[in-house]
Amino acid sequence: MASGAQPSRSHDDSLASSHLSDCVSDETIAGTHDGSGLPPRTQTVGSLPLGFTVGRYVVLSKLGAGGMGVVYAAHDPELDRKVAVKLMRARGSPERIARGHERLLAEAQALARLSDPHVVTVHDVGEHDGQVFVAMEFVEGRTLAAWLRQARRSWPEVLEVMLQAGRGIVAAHARELVHCDFKPDNVMLGDDGRVRVMDFGLVQAASGPKTEDGSGTPRELPAIDPSRARAHGLVGTPAYMAPEQHMGGRGTMASDQYSFCVTAWEAFHGCRPFVGETLPALVGNILEGAIREPATRVPKWLRRTIERGMASDPARRWPSMKALLSAIERRRARSRRRKWLLGGAAVVGMAAAGLGGQRWVWAQQVHACEEQGAAVAAMWNEDQAAALREAMVGTGVSHAEVTAEKVIPWLDAQAEAWREARTHACVQSEVERTWEADTLDRSLWCLDERRRELQGLIAELLRGEPEMVGRAVQAASSLRSMDSCRDELTLSRQPIPPLDGREEIVAVGEEVGRADALQRAGQYDESVAVGRAALERAEALGWAPLVAMARRTVGRAHLHRGEYPEAEAMLELAFFEGARADALEQAALAAGDLSKVAGDRLARPADGLRWAKWEELIVTRLHDPSGRYHARALEDLALMRHVMGEHQEAIALYERAVGLYEQALGPEHITVSKTIGDMAIVFQDLGDHERAKTLNERILAMQERALGPDHPDVGIVLHNLARDHRALGAATEAKALYERALAIWEASLGPEHPHVAQVLNNLGNVLVDLGDYEQSLALHQRALAIRERVFGPDHPQVAQSLENVANTRLELGVSDELIALHERALAIRERTLGSEHVEVASGLSSLGRVLFELDRIEEAQARFEQALRTWDASVGPEHPGRAHTLSGLADVALAQGRVADAVASAEQALTLVTSSGAPAPAVAESRFVLARARWEAGADRAAARQLAEQARDGLRQHGHAKRAAEIEEWLASHPAP
Repeated sequence: MASGAQPSRSHDDSLASSHLSDCVSDETIAGTHDGSGLPPRTQTVGSLPLGFTVGRYVVLSKLGAGGMGVVYAAHDPELDRKVAVKLMRARGSPERIARGHERLLAEAQALARLSDPHVVTVHDVGEHDGQVFVAMEFVEGRTLAAWLRQARRSWPEVLEVMLQAGRGIVAAHARELVHCDFKPDNVMLGDDGRVRVMDFGLVQAASGPKTEDGSGTPRELPAIDPSRARAHGLVGTPAYMAPEQHMGGRGTMASDQYSFCVTAWEAFHGCRPFVGETLPALVGNILEGAIREPATRVPKWLRRTIERGMASDPARRWPSMKALLSAIERRRARSRRRKWLLGGAAVVGMAAAGLGGQRWVWAQQVHACEEQGAAVAAMWNEDQAAALREAMVGTGVSHAEVTAEKVIPWLDAQAEAWREARTHACVQSEVERTWEADTLDRSLWCLDERRRELQGLIAELLRGEPEMVGRAVQAASSLRSMDSCRDELTLSRQPIPPLDGREEIVAVGEEVGRADALQRAGQYDESVAVGRAALERAEALGWAPLVAMARRTVGRAHLHRGEYPEAEAMLELAFFEGARADALEQAALAAGDLSKVAGDRLARPADGLRWAKWEELIVTRLHDPSGRYHARALEDLALMRHVMGEHQEAIALYERAVGLYEQALGPEHITVSKTIGDMAIVFQDLGDHERAKTLNERILAMQERALGPDHPDVGIVLHNLARDHRALGAATEAKALYERALAIWEASLGPEHPHVAQVLNNLGNVLVDLGDYEQSLALHQRALAIRERVFGPDHPQVAQSLENVANTRLELGVSDELIALHERALAIRERTLGSEHVEVASGLSSLGRVLFELDRIEEAQARFEQALRTWDASVGPEHPGRAHTLSGLADVALAQGRVADAVASAEQALTLVTSSGAPAPAVAESRFVLARARWEAGADRAAARQLAEQARDGLRQHGHAKRAAEIEEWLASHPAP
């Protein structure tokens, strides 16, 4: 049967981690600290003697010990420096110790790859006498706990220290590492003024087993005795542990954020937020969120920010540590601006008193620039955020409240970035006098474009349309960066409109932005209408960059509607218009779109590759300091290599793109997860479903953290993960994943959405694997009805459903209308995709197979031969898709008694599938065809049986029990000679 479409295969403007170990307990060590950046001294464990060597390091003295091992000051003779060496140990049986050493070594190696000024550096990792050792930076200084004890600290002093420590945690999270035991004793204030996070003794990989709802926390917290926390394997230091850790859950990035906020609260107020005379009392207060009111005070904005990070429910905390720090810095800046306003009179007095007239003037100028940046508050503020949250929740969409909590920080960050960029432009022009008037004009035009994009998205979200809820986070996270509005070189290359008519250009640009927003909401018909109207106005104005932008918007709307020739024609016009006008950003984006339309949708990979190379060339002319445009170009090249069957090249390109996106956007960004998803599909096509499954599990964890467990994009990952399980023979597990995706999409997108039809299609295929043909047919018929209503009767997805309905009816032994269904599907593909498209070749082959099963041998032969010609014309003679057609020709030849021809066709088919890394079931089917052909040839029937046995075992291993049983029957009737 035809497989389902792949919902995350391609991206638009924008749309893992290995598990090292669980946390293990580490003891809190009491005593004085000696400035090593390590735990305090203790005499609980014996010491190595002075001069003893661990690896190449010469022991100088013992510094401390704990549950994870012993720490020594040591000398590195090769680099002539003082280091701290930690000998780590595992306890228990020999098998457990061996596993522990392997785990500790992997964790230490992971830390060694983490290089950040706010994390104690790991220089070296190795093994000594059966123990893992870690050689670390030796830091002169004191712990945060000691620093706080020394003197009373003001909240601004404490905040600066905590921000530096938070950046260390952000760096660890960027490497998919979770600290698990953040507390004042594990923060080091170096004498060099730098704050470092240390003692990652409980560090673990960020990914791990999920609970039944995929959230990382139990749906119902189990009742345990908190006094037995250690016995239950809980980890970290109880006062700083998140509620989910106390309930037996793993440490996560969200629990690190919780520990950070508890530490910050203690540092600001001199007391912890949660207290208890006994461990059960402490844990009870933590689980209830019962914060003890402090005696000291900090600004309300700071308290609210920290309290959110200590929310009992991880989903209600900040989306990430980075988002938490950004919120603190943003709100601190607002507080400073208010102080400027309140302190204006005092500044005047200072100037009058002779404290520096120039300084006063400079301060006034900077303040005026900050006021220009603050204008963004008229568009996005706390009231707007509350209104947006209300509008989204009012849609009644199941995940709306979670989505609102996820999307608002993105909008906060974009508004803050605009404020900073607008202030920067003013300062550079009016205060520092480093920008010419032309540079300022270009910057302001760039900022106006970004403002209109943000304003348009906010307006669409405030409309409260249910369709927009599912796309809100994706749309907000894909808003263009402000970097190009601040960079002089980039600005010098950007076209700006003439002053005459600029207001009209702005108005038309807003309409183009509305058409884009409608696309993000999935309202493609309305997007085409609005976009075409805007295009007519843009063409009348004649400013080429705006014309290019409008044409690209209309072309992409056609692409979404499956109108590929129309999309290609419009996008070509957009590309050339942008290139001629030096609107390089628009030209590069249009070239990327064209690579997908021509190379993937219209199955002309050579043309697609050419457009991807054009995109790459144009990107080299763009000033792209973040690397985002380069990453996108690499993605498009990767997709073309994938379409052309060059899978390893595609994987290498995707890996490079992921690396660039991680640097530019951070490892948790949605774009990163979607690019990894594209790479997972390559592994699926290679037949490496274990690797694809690992990647999709990583993506699932990332998407659930970013979007919540019920977001429709999570359904996409579940859908792709189900395909992996099905390919690995786990049909029951695949069925459960498809059903979860179906439930998410029906609840969030409605029962008539194309995604619902897609998962119905693939769930129907799984039911065929499980032998439930009646239910499979019902699902395929429902999918067909949805697609006909949504897309109309001539869409390629309608053709796919027609074929699946026909194939399932064939399994049920119902032969009437089968030919008519296949012929209608074929006609749709020929009309919409052209006669030389790969899907036409596939449809011809499917029709040939049905004709063969109905004993219409000559007609089947004609269709198979036509399919083979189409394969050769569209993708060439080496494409693995030809194998199914060649196998059909082999069957025809056997039925006609042309045994030699059957052997030749079957051998070609097997060579194609094995050389291309095709999925195991396809390889098995090709083996069985060749086995039957060789048996009939009579040359080596033992070898023929061996091929059939391999085919049977391969199908059985991958869950195709019915087909494996049929081959077993053939083997029984064809005994060994």
